[in-house]
Amino acid sequence: MILGTVFGVSLVVAADYLFRRRERFHIHSPYVCAALASGGVITCFAMVLVAYDYYDFIQAQLAFGLLAIVSLVSATLALRFGPLLAWIGVTGAYAVPALVNTDSGNVAALLLYTAFVSVSAIWVAQSVRQMRLWWLSFLANFGWLVMATLMAGQSHFYALLLFTLVSAYLFVLSDLMGWSLRATMTKSLPFRTLLMPRKEHLGVVLPVLALAGFLAAQGSPHHLLISAVALCALFWVVPARYSALDSWAFLGLGFLLFVFIRMPGAQDYSDNLFPFQDNYLFAQLAAWATLVYSGLMYRLWQRPAYLLLLVLGPMSMFALSFALAAAEASAFLYPVWAIQLAVIAIGSSVIASRVTNTLVQVTLSILANTSITLCMTMLLDAASLTLAIAIQIAVMSYLSWKLRVHLPDWLFKAALMVVAVRLTFAPWLDTYAGQQILGVHWTLVIYPLVLGILWFSRAYNESQEFKRWLEGAFLHVLALFVTTETTFWLVGHYPDFIDLSFTEAALLALNWLILSAVYWWRARLALKATRLYQGFGLLLAVGPDCFILIFLCSVIRLFSPSTRVADC
Repeated sequence: MILGTVFGVSLVVAADYLFRRRERFHIHSPYVCAALASGGVITCFAMVLVAYDYYDFIQAQLAFGLLAIVSLVSATLALRFGPLLAWIGVTGAYAVPALVNTDSGNVAALLLYTAFVSVSAIWVAQSVRQMRLWWLSFLANFGWLVMATLMAGQSHFYALLLFTLVSAYLFVLSDLMGWSLRATMTKSLPFRTLLMPRKEHLGVVLPVLALAGFLAAQGSPHHLLISAVALCALFWVVPARYSALDSWAFLGLGFLLFVFIRMPGAQDYSDNLFPFQDNYLFAQLAAWATLVYSGLMYRLWQRPAYLLLLVLGPMSMFALSFALAAAEASAFLYPVWAIQLAVIAIGSSVIASRVTNTLVQVTLSILANTSITLCMTMLLDAASLTLAIAIQIAVMSYLSWKLRVHLPDWLFKAALMVVAVRLTFAPWLDTYAGQQILGVHWTLVIYPLVLGILWFSRAYNESQEFKRWLEGAFLHVLALFVTTETTFWLVGHYPDFIDLSFTEAALLALNWLILSAVYWWRARLALKATRLYQGFGLLLAVGPDCFILIFLCSVIRLFSPSTRVADC
């Protein structure tokens, strides 16, 4: 074992000696010295593993340390001999915890060692300019984080949180802003560029997801609150220095919504102060913090991303908290929520009347209208939420036309997709089956109103591409209206796919054929997504064929000679 170790070290020393005297020994290829050094490193790896695993000459803790030293020395040698040593060193360093089991179960030590190796690996990857080495480091770092999360208990929360922050620094911030975080960027980037898939997104999203999994499994309210403060401090402070990370502000909003969902709420609603306790207090603080932060960031940097956050932040917090509230709590929550939404509506309306920037005017007007619409939606049934979202499309279209401001089409398309999906699936859900508006079934009220709103939006929206989307959505809603109403009024209820009668199946087949014709006709007019329309039309046309086959088989079985009288 000693001779083997001496031989491995000698190979590394020989590689360094030949590298310094390349001209003397006529060495013109860098792979000669790299091959010698690689052989020496692998030999040292093998000697430590054999001494520990085969002969039991050394303890697990000593083997762990020696393998770590060999790996880090190999990664350092990569700066002299090339990336081959970097790959060997980084791979070996990350594999050490798997090769040597100390049976300690120390999650904090595992995370500390992984963070130390990741620092070295990222530094070497940037030095030798090997992007694949970055991906290797990221995957290994995230893999050990997942393993530590599965092993961790509540006492390891701070280690996991700190490791999440360190991972974001190593795999995102050090690459963009430098190790000292001195690089800055204030240029405003479009949403398409901000949301474009990049490795920086994975570098922060996956560690945060791992932490969220731990919090969902065994996080206490105290841990949830600390995580929200720490991660929002990261997500909201960094974009102030580097505008390419403006999308991080929305990650912070998403994490706040997650924390609200996981935070326990009041169980006794007899106390009238419960809206100012536990998760409801957190929802209000998060909503107002998001509102103030987005307004301040836009005032400082004039970047449009924060105008979107200005609307989405408080509205999503208030809407989600009220939607998930128990029926007993809604009566107490509504006045508190309505007062705050009214304050937001009044304040945004006053500010909108005083500013001269048309984009800000549109955003504040949408914020005021959304606040009022949300107040009205809380009083109505769940089906009215679809109508409220459709109204926002009409309001945005009218304001952009009136103030001559071009809003991005993807914003309209996202809202339109939500409306179309809700109107398509809501009639078949049990929670909507018995709802009524103005004494009649909700579909007879909501569908015509949505059709009128879509027609109004098309008249005032100046985007030709979105007008085609509105036309397709109008035809889709019209076909849904015919489908739902004929089924409901002729049969008395929506079809139950588990127990279909012949009348229900016939009506459903005819309606699907109408929808397929609409989609095929729409495919002829669409400039984009033609195959998507054709695919939906084909699926809707195949559906009635399946019903026909099912009933033919039933008829054949009924009149078959082998059929029993009882079956007939």
